Amino acid sequence: MSVPLVEAEIEAGGRFGYRPEFDGLRGVAILGVVMFHYFRNWFRGSIIGVDLFFVLSGFLITRLLFEERRKYGNISLPDFYARRVGRLFPGLVVVSLVLLVGDRLFIVDSNFRALVSGAIGAVTFTTNWLRVAGVDTSELSHLWSIAIEQQFYLLWPLVVLAVGVSVRRINRLSAAIVVAAGVNLLVRSLAGVGPGSPSLFNGLDTHGMLTLGAGCWLATTLTAENRWGNRQVLLTVGLLLAVAARCVLVVIPDTEVFYRTWARGGAHLTAVAMVVVLVAAKELSWMRFLLSRRALMWLGQRAYSMFLWHQPVRSYLPIGPVSGLVLRNLVFFAVSVVVSELSYRLVEQPGRKWIVNRFSRRGRQAAPASV
Repeated sequence: MSVPLVEAEIEAGGRFGYRPEFDGLRGVAILGVVMFHYFRNWFRGSIIGVDLFFVLSGFLITRLLFEERRKYGNISLPDFYARRVGRLFPGLVVVSLVLLVGDRLFIVDSNFRALVSGAIGAVTFTTNWLRVAGVDTSELSHLWSIAIEQQFYLLWPLVVLAVGVSVRRINRLSAAIVVAAGVNLLVRSLAGVGPGSPSLFNGLDTHGMLTLGAGCWLATTLTAENRWGNRQVLLTVGLLLAVAARCVLVVIPDTEVFYRTWARGGAHLTAVAMVVVLVAAKELSWMRFLLSRRALMWLGQRAYSMFLWHQPVRSYLPIGPVSGLVLRNLVFFAVSVVVSELSYRLVEQPGRKWIVNRFSRRGRQAAPASV
């Protein structure tokens, strides 16, 4: 399947369009993240969640940039950045303020200074680099992946404009980025950097660009052309990748090295494979049926809210009378769902609309997907 087919499709005015199964895939991703944090011993393969978010973000943001170029004739950086800030910033500010005020008022034995560091990292999108530097970011440390995504959002449009809005060029560049990030990870691992080193998996230049770059490459490689032969090839490749990745996740022993090295490799492959299969299987009714279930779509639309709140809920919610790890975590999950819905309805949606309407001239237009 050639890159020129994708370019011809975009130049001819083909629209990627909203596909509900992408919301369903987000639902799968956030379930993976929550299951890994809440039930790590049972769902160790759910480490895929964050990597799936990264691959999806790289894929959808790249498609959005080319769609904007097709529709308007150019890419507006102020509009793009306003939409990204509107999407991420309101929820980050509120969760940081709630934790800071609550910790100060109600927690007796707390590490308030670390929480302040975490809040600063959250609103400046630098949590990942604070973790690399060894700074304690307390109960906001899970926001390292949001920081990586925002750094990608800041840099990628500049890169696309710098090299020219050409599918062929972006395809080659993103492939080079994936190779460079992979080599960087490998060389640093062989040089003696421990498998649990924060610099390997919290850095934009390593873990981040490997998965985000893979998504960018997929966006400029997978065509929406409907010839079934091409889709059969994609489905075969994607399923083989998924099988290989699951073998990595199952066969390697359950150790720290597994979680930090081999499991990550399996998670990268699985994330890429799932996006390949999803894009290739546009016409497969069973795939659309599974991922377009209302519950999965609902969860996927609130995936960002759930990601923000599920760790603070587990850390701060007082449920002393509830005994048993499984029951406690189920309570945490249920409360996280409720808090996420409130955050989505009362904070993120209104905040996003206000920022986009005020600072983005194009933001009121419908986007191909909610990213």
